[in-house]
Amino acid sequence: MRLHGIIFALFAYTAWASAAAAAVVEEPRVFSSHDGVLDLLMIARPTRIDGFDNPNFRPVGWAYEVCARPASGDQCPPGTPAPYGGVRLALQPGDLLRVRLVNALPPVDPASLDHQAEDPLLALNPTNLHTHGLIVDATANKAIPPAT
Repeated sequence: MRLHGIIFALFAYTAWASAAAAAVVEEPRVFSSHDGVLDLLMIARPTRIDGFDNPNFRPVGWAYEVCARPASGDQCPPGTPAPYGGVRLALQPGDLLRVRLVNALPPVDPASLDHQAEDPLLALNPTNLHTHGLIVDATANKAIPPAT
């Protein structure tokens, strides 16, 4: 009986180790400030999430396409990825972060919303930015002139 337990444990470990080795974790794309400014365009859009073994299971998540803000327009270059895991922003203390956020998410069927009566804007599928590791002084917002 003990031998069966050892064999099962080895089998389970081997299966786990193989699955862990197959899952490659990629570092997020890094956008760094230059001359004290990081100016980005972020477009929220539906994006297929890859990495599932089942070809019939292709979930769609809301992800941000991120690129350096172009001189004109609200489009990133063709082929710009929209990673579901996000990107990393690298700034120095005192740098200015400018973000143009474009919501390209589809509207939601109002009948599917439980809180439609409380907030009719939910049908527009609003979005916001979610960050980790951002240290910001608790001071009032300051008016920042638009990028030229």
